[in-house]
Amino acid sequence: MNIITIDCGASFLKGALFEDEHLVKKTQRQAPKVNTNDWHVPTQINYLMDAVRSMFRELTRGYNEVVLCISNEMHGFILTDEDDNPYTDYISWQMEFGNVPLAGKNGMTSLQMLSAEKYRDEIMKSGMPLRAGLPNVNLLYLQHNLPWDKKKGVLRFFTLGDYILYGLSGKISYCHPTNAAATGLMDLETGTWNKKMVSLTAGTKIQFPEVGTGGITFVFEGVNVYALPAVGDQQAALLGAGLKEKNEISFNLGTGAQVSCLVDGLDYSGEYQIRPFFAGKYIKTIPHLPSGRALNVYFRFVRETATRFCPDVDDVTIWEWILDNVKQSNISDMECDLSFFANPITNRTRGSINNIGEYDFNIGNLFGTLFRQMADNFMMAARRIMPEESTVTKIVFSGGIARKISFIRERILKNYHTGIEFSVGKDETLYGLAKYAVEYK
Repeated sequence: MNIITIDCGASFLKGALFEDEHLVKKTQRQAPKVNTNDWHVPTQINYLMDAVRSMFRELTRGYNEVVLCISNEMHGFILTDEDDNPYTDYISWQMEFGNVPLAGKNGMTSLQMLSAEKYRDEIMKSGMPLRAGLPNVNLLYLQHNLPWDKKKGVLRFFTLGDYILYGLSGKISYCHPTNAAATGLMDLETGTWNKKMVSLTAGTKIQFPEVGTGGITFVFEGVNVYALPAVGDQQAALLGAGLKEKNEISFNLGTGAQVSCLVDGLDYSGEYQIRPFFAGKYIKTIPHLPSGRALNVYFRFVRETATRFCPDVDDVTIWEWILDNVKQSNISDMECDLSFFANPITNRTRGSINNIGEYDFNIGNLFGTLFRQMADNFMMAARRIMPEESTVTKIVFSGGIARKISFIRERILKNYHTGIEFSVGKDETLYGLAKYAVEYK
């Protein structure tokens, strides 16, 4: 089976060609920046579609028939108009419209409106506690600022992967449960859209695709394609990293971070989220932990200073210098808060550096303190979903931060019994998509 896998992440667009689960070729492009200001102009999504078409063309060259599997960062969406043209750009989870007052609502925000007691049960059944950047919250804001109820015709709702698949095929596919649930608009108990929440947040003029797992067929420039529905990148990464059993725990550390474990059924709690996985299973997960995105706040400062004196220095060299300094440093009692955005660890959205000694403030101590705080945050999340460390039989590390920074892995492992089995994934999302194709085509 010739399999094309495409992962649309926050930082990179990655693609690969597999023969069954054997990696043959890999390619990568920079992901476009989120269009936070002119989100009503579809610049980002048009750029992304051009990049995907180019990548797909490159990966299918020489083949007559392929299976296509796509994953995407979750909690984002696009609206198209009645002529199937983008009505909005890609609305990312980073665009937290839930904190912006609604027009004509006396300063109330969409996040505040949905936090009302009368919606509590509906929110719980979604498995997704409210956040300012979730699609359900962002849609309610947009409904008040783009009064589509007055438009002629209807709009269509797409998650990112669904829209990319539509752009390649011209067909509307099923929305996979992993993506549907990430909108906050799915009822996990029925496996379908929650009509009450859809009506409240999106109105009556937006059409949503059916939730399901069936594939579509189409022809792309002479290549016969069978495509499975796009899936969430978190689930694809966990599948590829090898999370299999209930007593295993995953630390997926990338641009954002999630700590997760598998469960057989729905297990609601205010302490964590519950999301669909594969084969009828679910994951308990705590997402939005400060990771690469937060770390980049400090890295950008170091890079700006370094390039002022050495304009040709690249990011790889700077990181090598940072990590070398951490290894040689005796980590001080300095404290760093990475709460630059809403997160499940603190109620703050501003970071800080505290408790600096006279000779503490150097690169090794600063980044060593950051790594220590990140690892401790991850362990705090791990104890919420699996309180007894002694019951954990395996730790699955995945994501660029987990691969790059051994300090974080080692600090996490110190909390578990000696000799515990652990693995460090590589290209786990792409491998997970290949496994998705093999097992679910």
